[in-house]
Amino acid sequence: MTDETETDATETGIATAGEGAQGAIEAQPDPFLEAVGARVRGLRTAHRLSRRALAERAGLSQRFIAQLEGGYGNISVRRLKTLVDALDGDLAEVVAGISASANADAACLAHRIARAPEPVKSRIFELLDTGSADVGDKATARRIALVGLRGAGKSTLGQLSAARLGLDFVELNAEISRASGLGVDEIFALYGGDGYRRLEREQLRRIAARTGLVLAVAGGIVDHHETYRFLKESFMTVWLKARPQEHMSRVIAQGDNRPMAGAADAMADLNRILEGREAFYAEADATLDTSDRTLEMSAEELATLVDALLNQ
Repeated sequence: MTDETETDATETGIATAGEGAQGAIEAQPDPFLEAVGARVRGLRTAHRLSRRALAERAGLSQRFIAQLEGGYGNISVRRLKTLVDALDGDLAEVVAGISASANADAACLAHRIARAPEPVKSRIFELLDTGSADVGDKATARRIALVGLRGAGKSTLGQLSAARLGLDFVELNAEISRASGLGVDEIFALYGGDGYRRLEREQLRRIAARTGLVLAVAGGIVDHHETYRFLKESFMTVWLKARPQEHMSRVIAQGDNRPMAGAADAMADLNRILEGREAFYAEADATLDTSDRTLEMSAEELATLVDALLNQ
């Protein structure tokens, strides 16, 4: 494990006498957070990770990890969960066994969280996390998300426009598969929709910590309102739309014949899905209609639209 003596000495210098009253408050360790920090440090030690290595893995700062392990500050539940995930741990287990004498209410809450179903845990974490999203200004950070039905061109046009603007291109489903080691179909088969949505939220929050990118998301993200709200708060969003007939023909052209399995009802189903989601797609910061456009025309229009959003 990397020697972190110097890191420990500098990162735990959280407050000094010259920082005023606020610094004096932050300099007092919290007994409950001390216990949580000890558990996190134990996980980090077991993984033989320095603070620097863990910070890079979790996408968090060394200062945050030092504060947490030292028992200082009002630690964001979301950031704590991100850190524990990076250590292959479970947030409920990290906080569950802490002595009631440190904080009876927190110990009781942790006990109940540890036994809650996964969907309930995810909702609790969202409700408890009152801290900022730590994602900065979405325009200044140059983060763009493309929403819309399958076949709208999110992946193809996203890659082309990102290349034109000098931005990275990221596909959310690809990140979910990379993190889980499973394909999307396998995730649904093994863990169901709730499992997929949990992974979707986790990866979206990780990606939102980055800057300078175009992100393509699955069309159904708008059906999960908390996740979609976070997406809109963290990214400039563009709805790529087209006529239903074009959506269908593009999906089939990609080699996916599943829409034709029930050919008589396929178009009606597509129209029903679009009607159910249209109002949510329309909440995007901008809309681009790709109907009757060549790939090159749509890519140029999207790049121009994204550039205008980022510089408005």
